Amino acid sequence: MKKQLIALLVTLIFVIVIPTISYYQFIECAQYFAYNSEIIYSRFRIVVILAPIITIPFSILGFYIILTGELAPEKIQRNINTYVIYAFIFIFLSTIIASMLYTHHIESKGYYRCKSTPIGWSAGTAIKFVIDQKLCFR
Repeated sequence: MKKQLIALLVTLIFVIVIPTISYYQFIECAQYFAYNSEIIYSRFRIVVILAPIITIPFSILGFYIILTGELAPEKIQRNINTYVIYAFIFIFLSTIIASMLYTHHIESKGYYRCKSTPIGWSAGTAIKFVIDQKLCFR
């Protein structure tokens, strides 16, 4: 029973919380195409949006434990693990490609890339684009 309760909690996180966070990150990405005077772009948002691709298959394993009280058969676990490896590769490549395409697109629209880290972000996690270079120092 304890194993099933833990599986239920983890599965609820995978099925409800992570897709909800992904949805709100997707909405936040709409600002990238609003073309405001200042845009803060983060690759991490793409990773969060695509996270359910990885977490939902793990919920299958959780549902198996909840329903049967046992671990899923080894063949199912192996198939899900293989899928998750390919999903990680897909997310990694998607993040790189989307980042390259978006930064090229925004720079072709006349935006300048600021050299400093945006306020409130850790170094290397976000890029600030501005329509006027004077805004970089604000």
